[in-house]
Amino acid sequence: MSSPRPGLRPLLDALIAGHSPAQADLDALIVLARQAVGDEADDAAGSFLETTVRATKNGSAASAEALLDLPDDELRKVIAHRIRQHAVQQRPLWGLTKALRGHVAEALEHGLPPAPLAPPPGLLHGERLSSSLVARATSFFLDAEPELERTPAAITKRLIAVYHVPPAREVEAAGFDDDLRRHRDARVLAADIREVLGPEFVSVLRHRLAGLGFEAIAEREGIAVSTAHARHQAAVERLRAFNRQVRSSHETARVALLYATAA
Repeated sequence: MSSPRPGLRPLLDALIAGHSPAQADLDALIVLARQAVGDEADDAAGSFLETTVRATKNGSAASAEALLDLPDDELRKVIAHRIRQHAVQQRPLWGLTKALRGHVAEALEHGLPPAPLAPPPGLLHGERLSSSLVARATSFFLDAEPELERTPAAITKRLIAVYHVPPAREVEAAGFDDDLRRHRDARVLAADIREVLGPEFVSVLRHRLAGLGFEAIAEREGIAVSTAHARHQAAVERLRAFNRQVRSSHETARVALLYATAA
């Protein structure tokens, strides 16, 4: 079994003891953060340390002790995943509120498409807002949440909360509910799921979630029925192992899978 980069376990030991980590240990964390989130590494790593210190004092599941219980080959994956979560939480709203509200208003005015089974994984095509993705997302949340007010302002606020969440402090101050946080975490988790499974396994899971049998999957994918069975079984096993590693809640994992397999 491979060992984590030098410095991660000593860093966690220091947090448990209430000491400041050594610079070499902090450098090891920054290296991992840069691999995970690039230029956002410093802020995301700092946020990870802050929340880990709080969790360690409170004895919660996100504590340094819980991380140290992980095998070496899982420790880096879990820390990298949490750093990616912090990076998403700290991103600004990208100045898209006004443009997004315009797209929502246009979708409401011209008629929405049928509500999809899962929300689109994003609202951008390249670096620009996509009218069709905004319309699909609007249709999904109006159907899934009947209490959502059918106005551009209300829908835009909901979409921003799900797709472009402000820093965690602002989320808490604004009183957003757990469902919004679950969608935020699920979007981060979905990218990791796609990376772990690969396109072939994701495709098979997408077909199964749509209700297709293995014969139909084999026909669509151009593979043998036995291969479709084998890919599905392998995908499920990889997904279960991944969920055990990241320790997400059942509901977050379910939503993440919908995002990951959305066409």
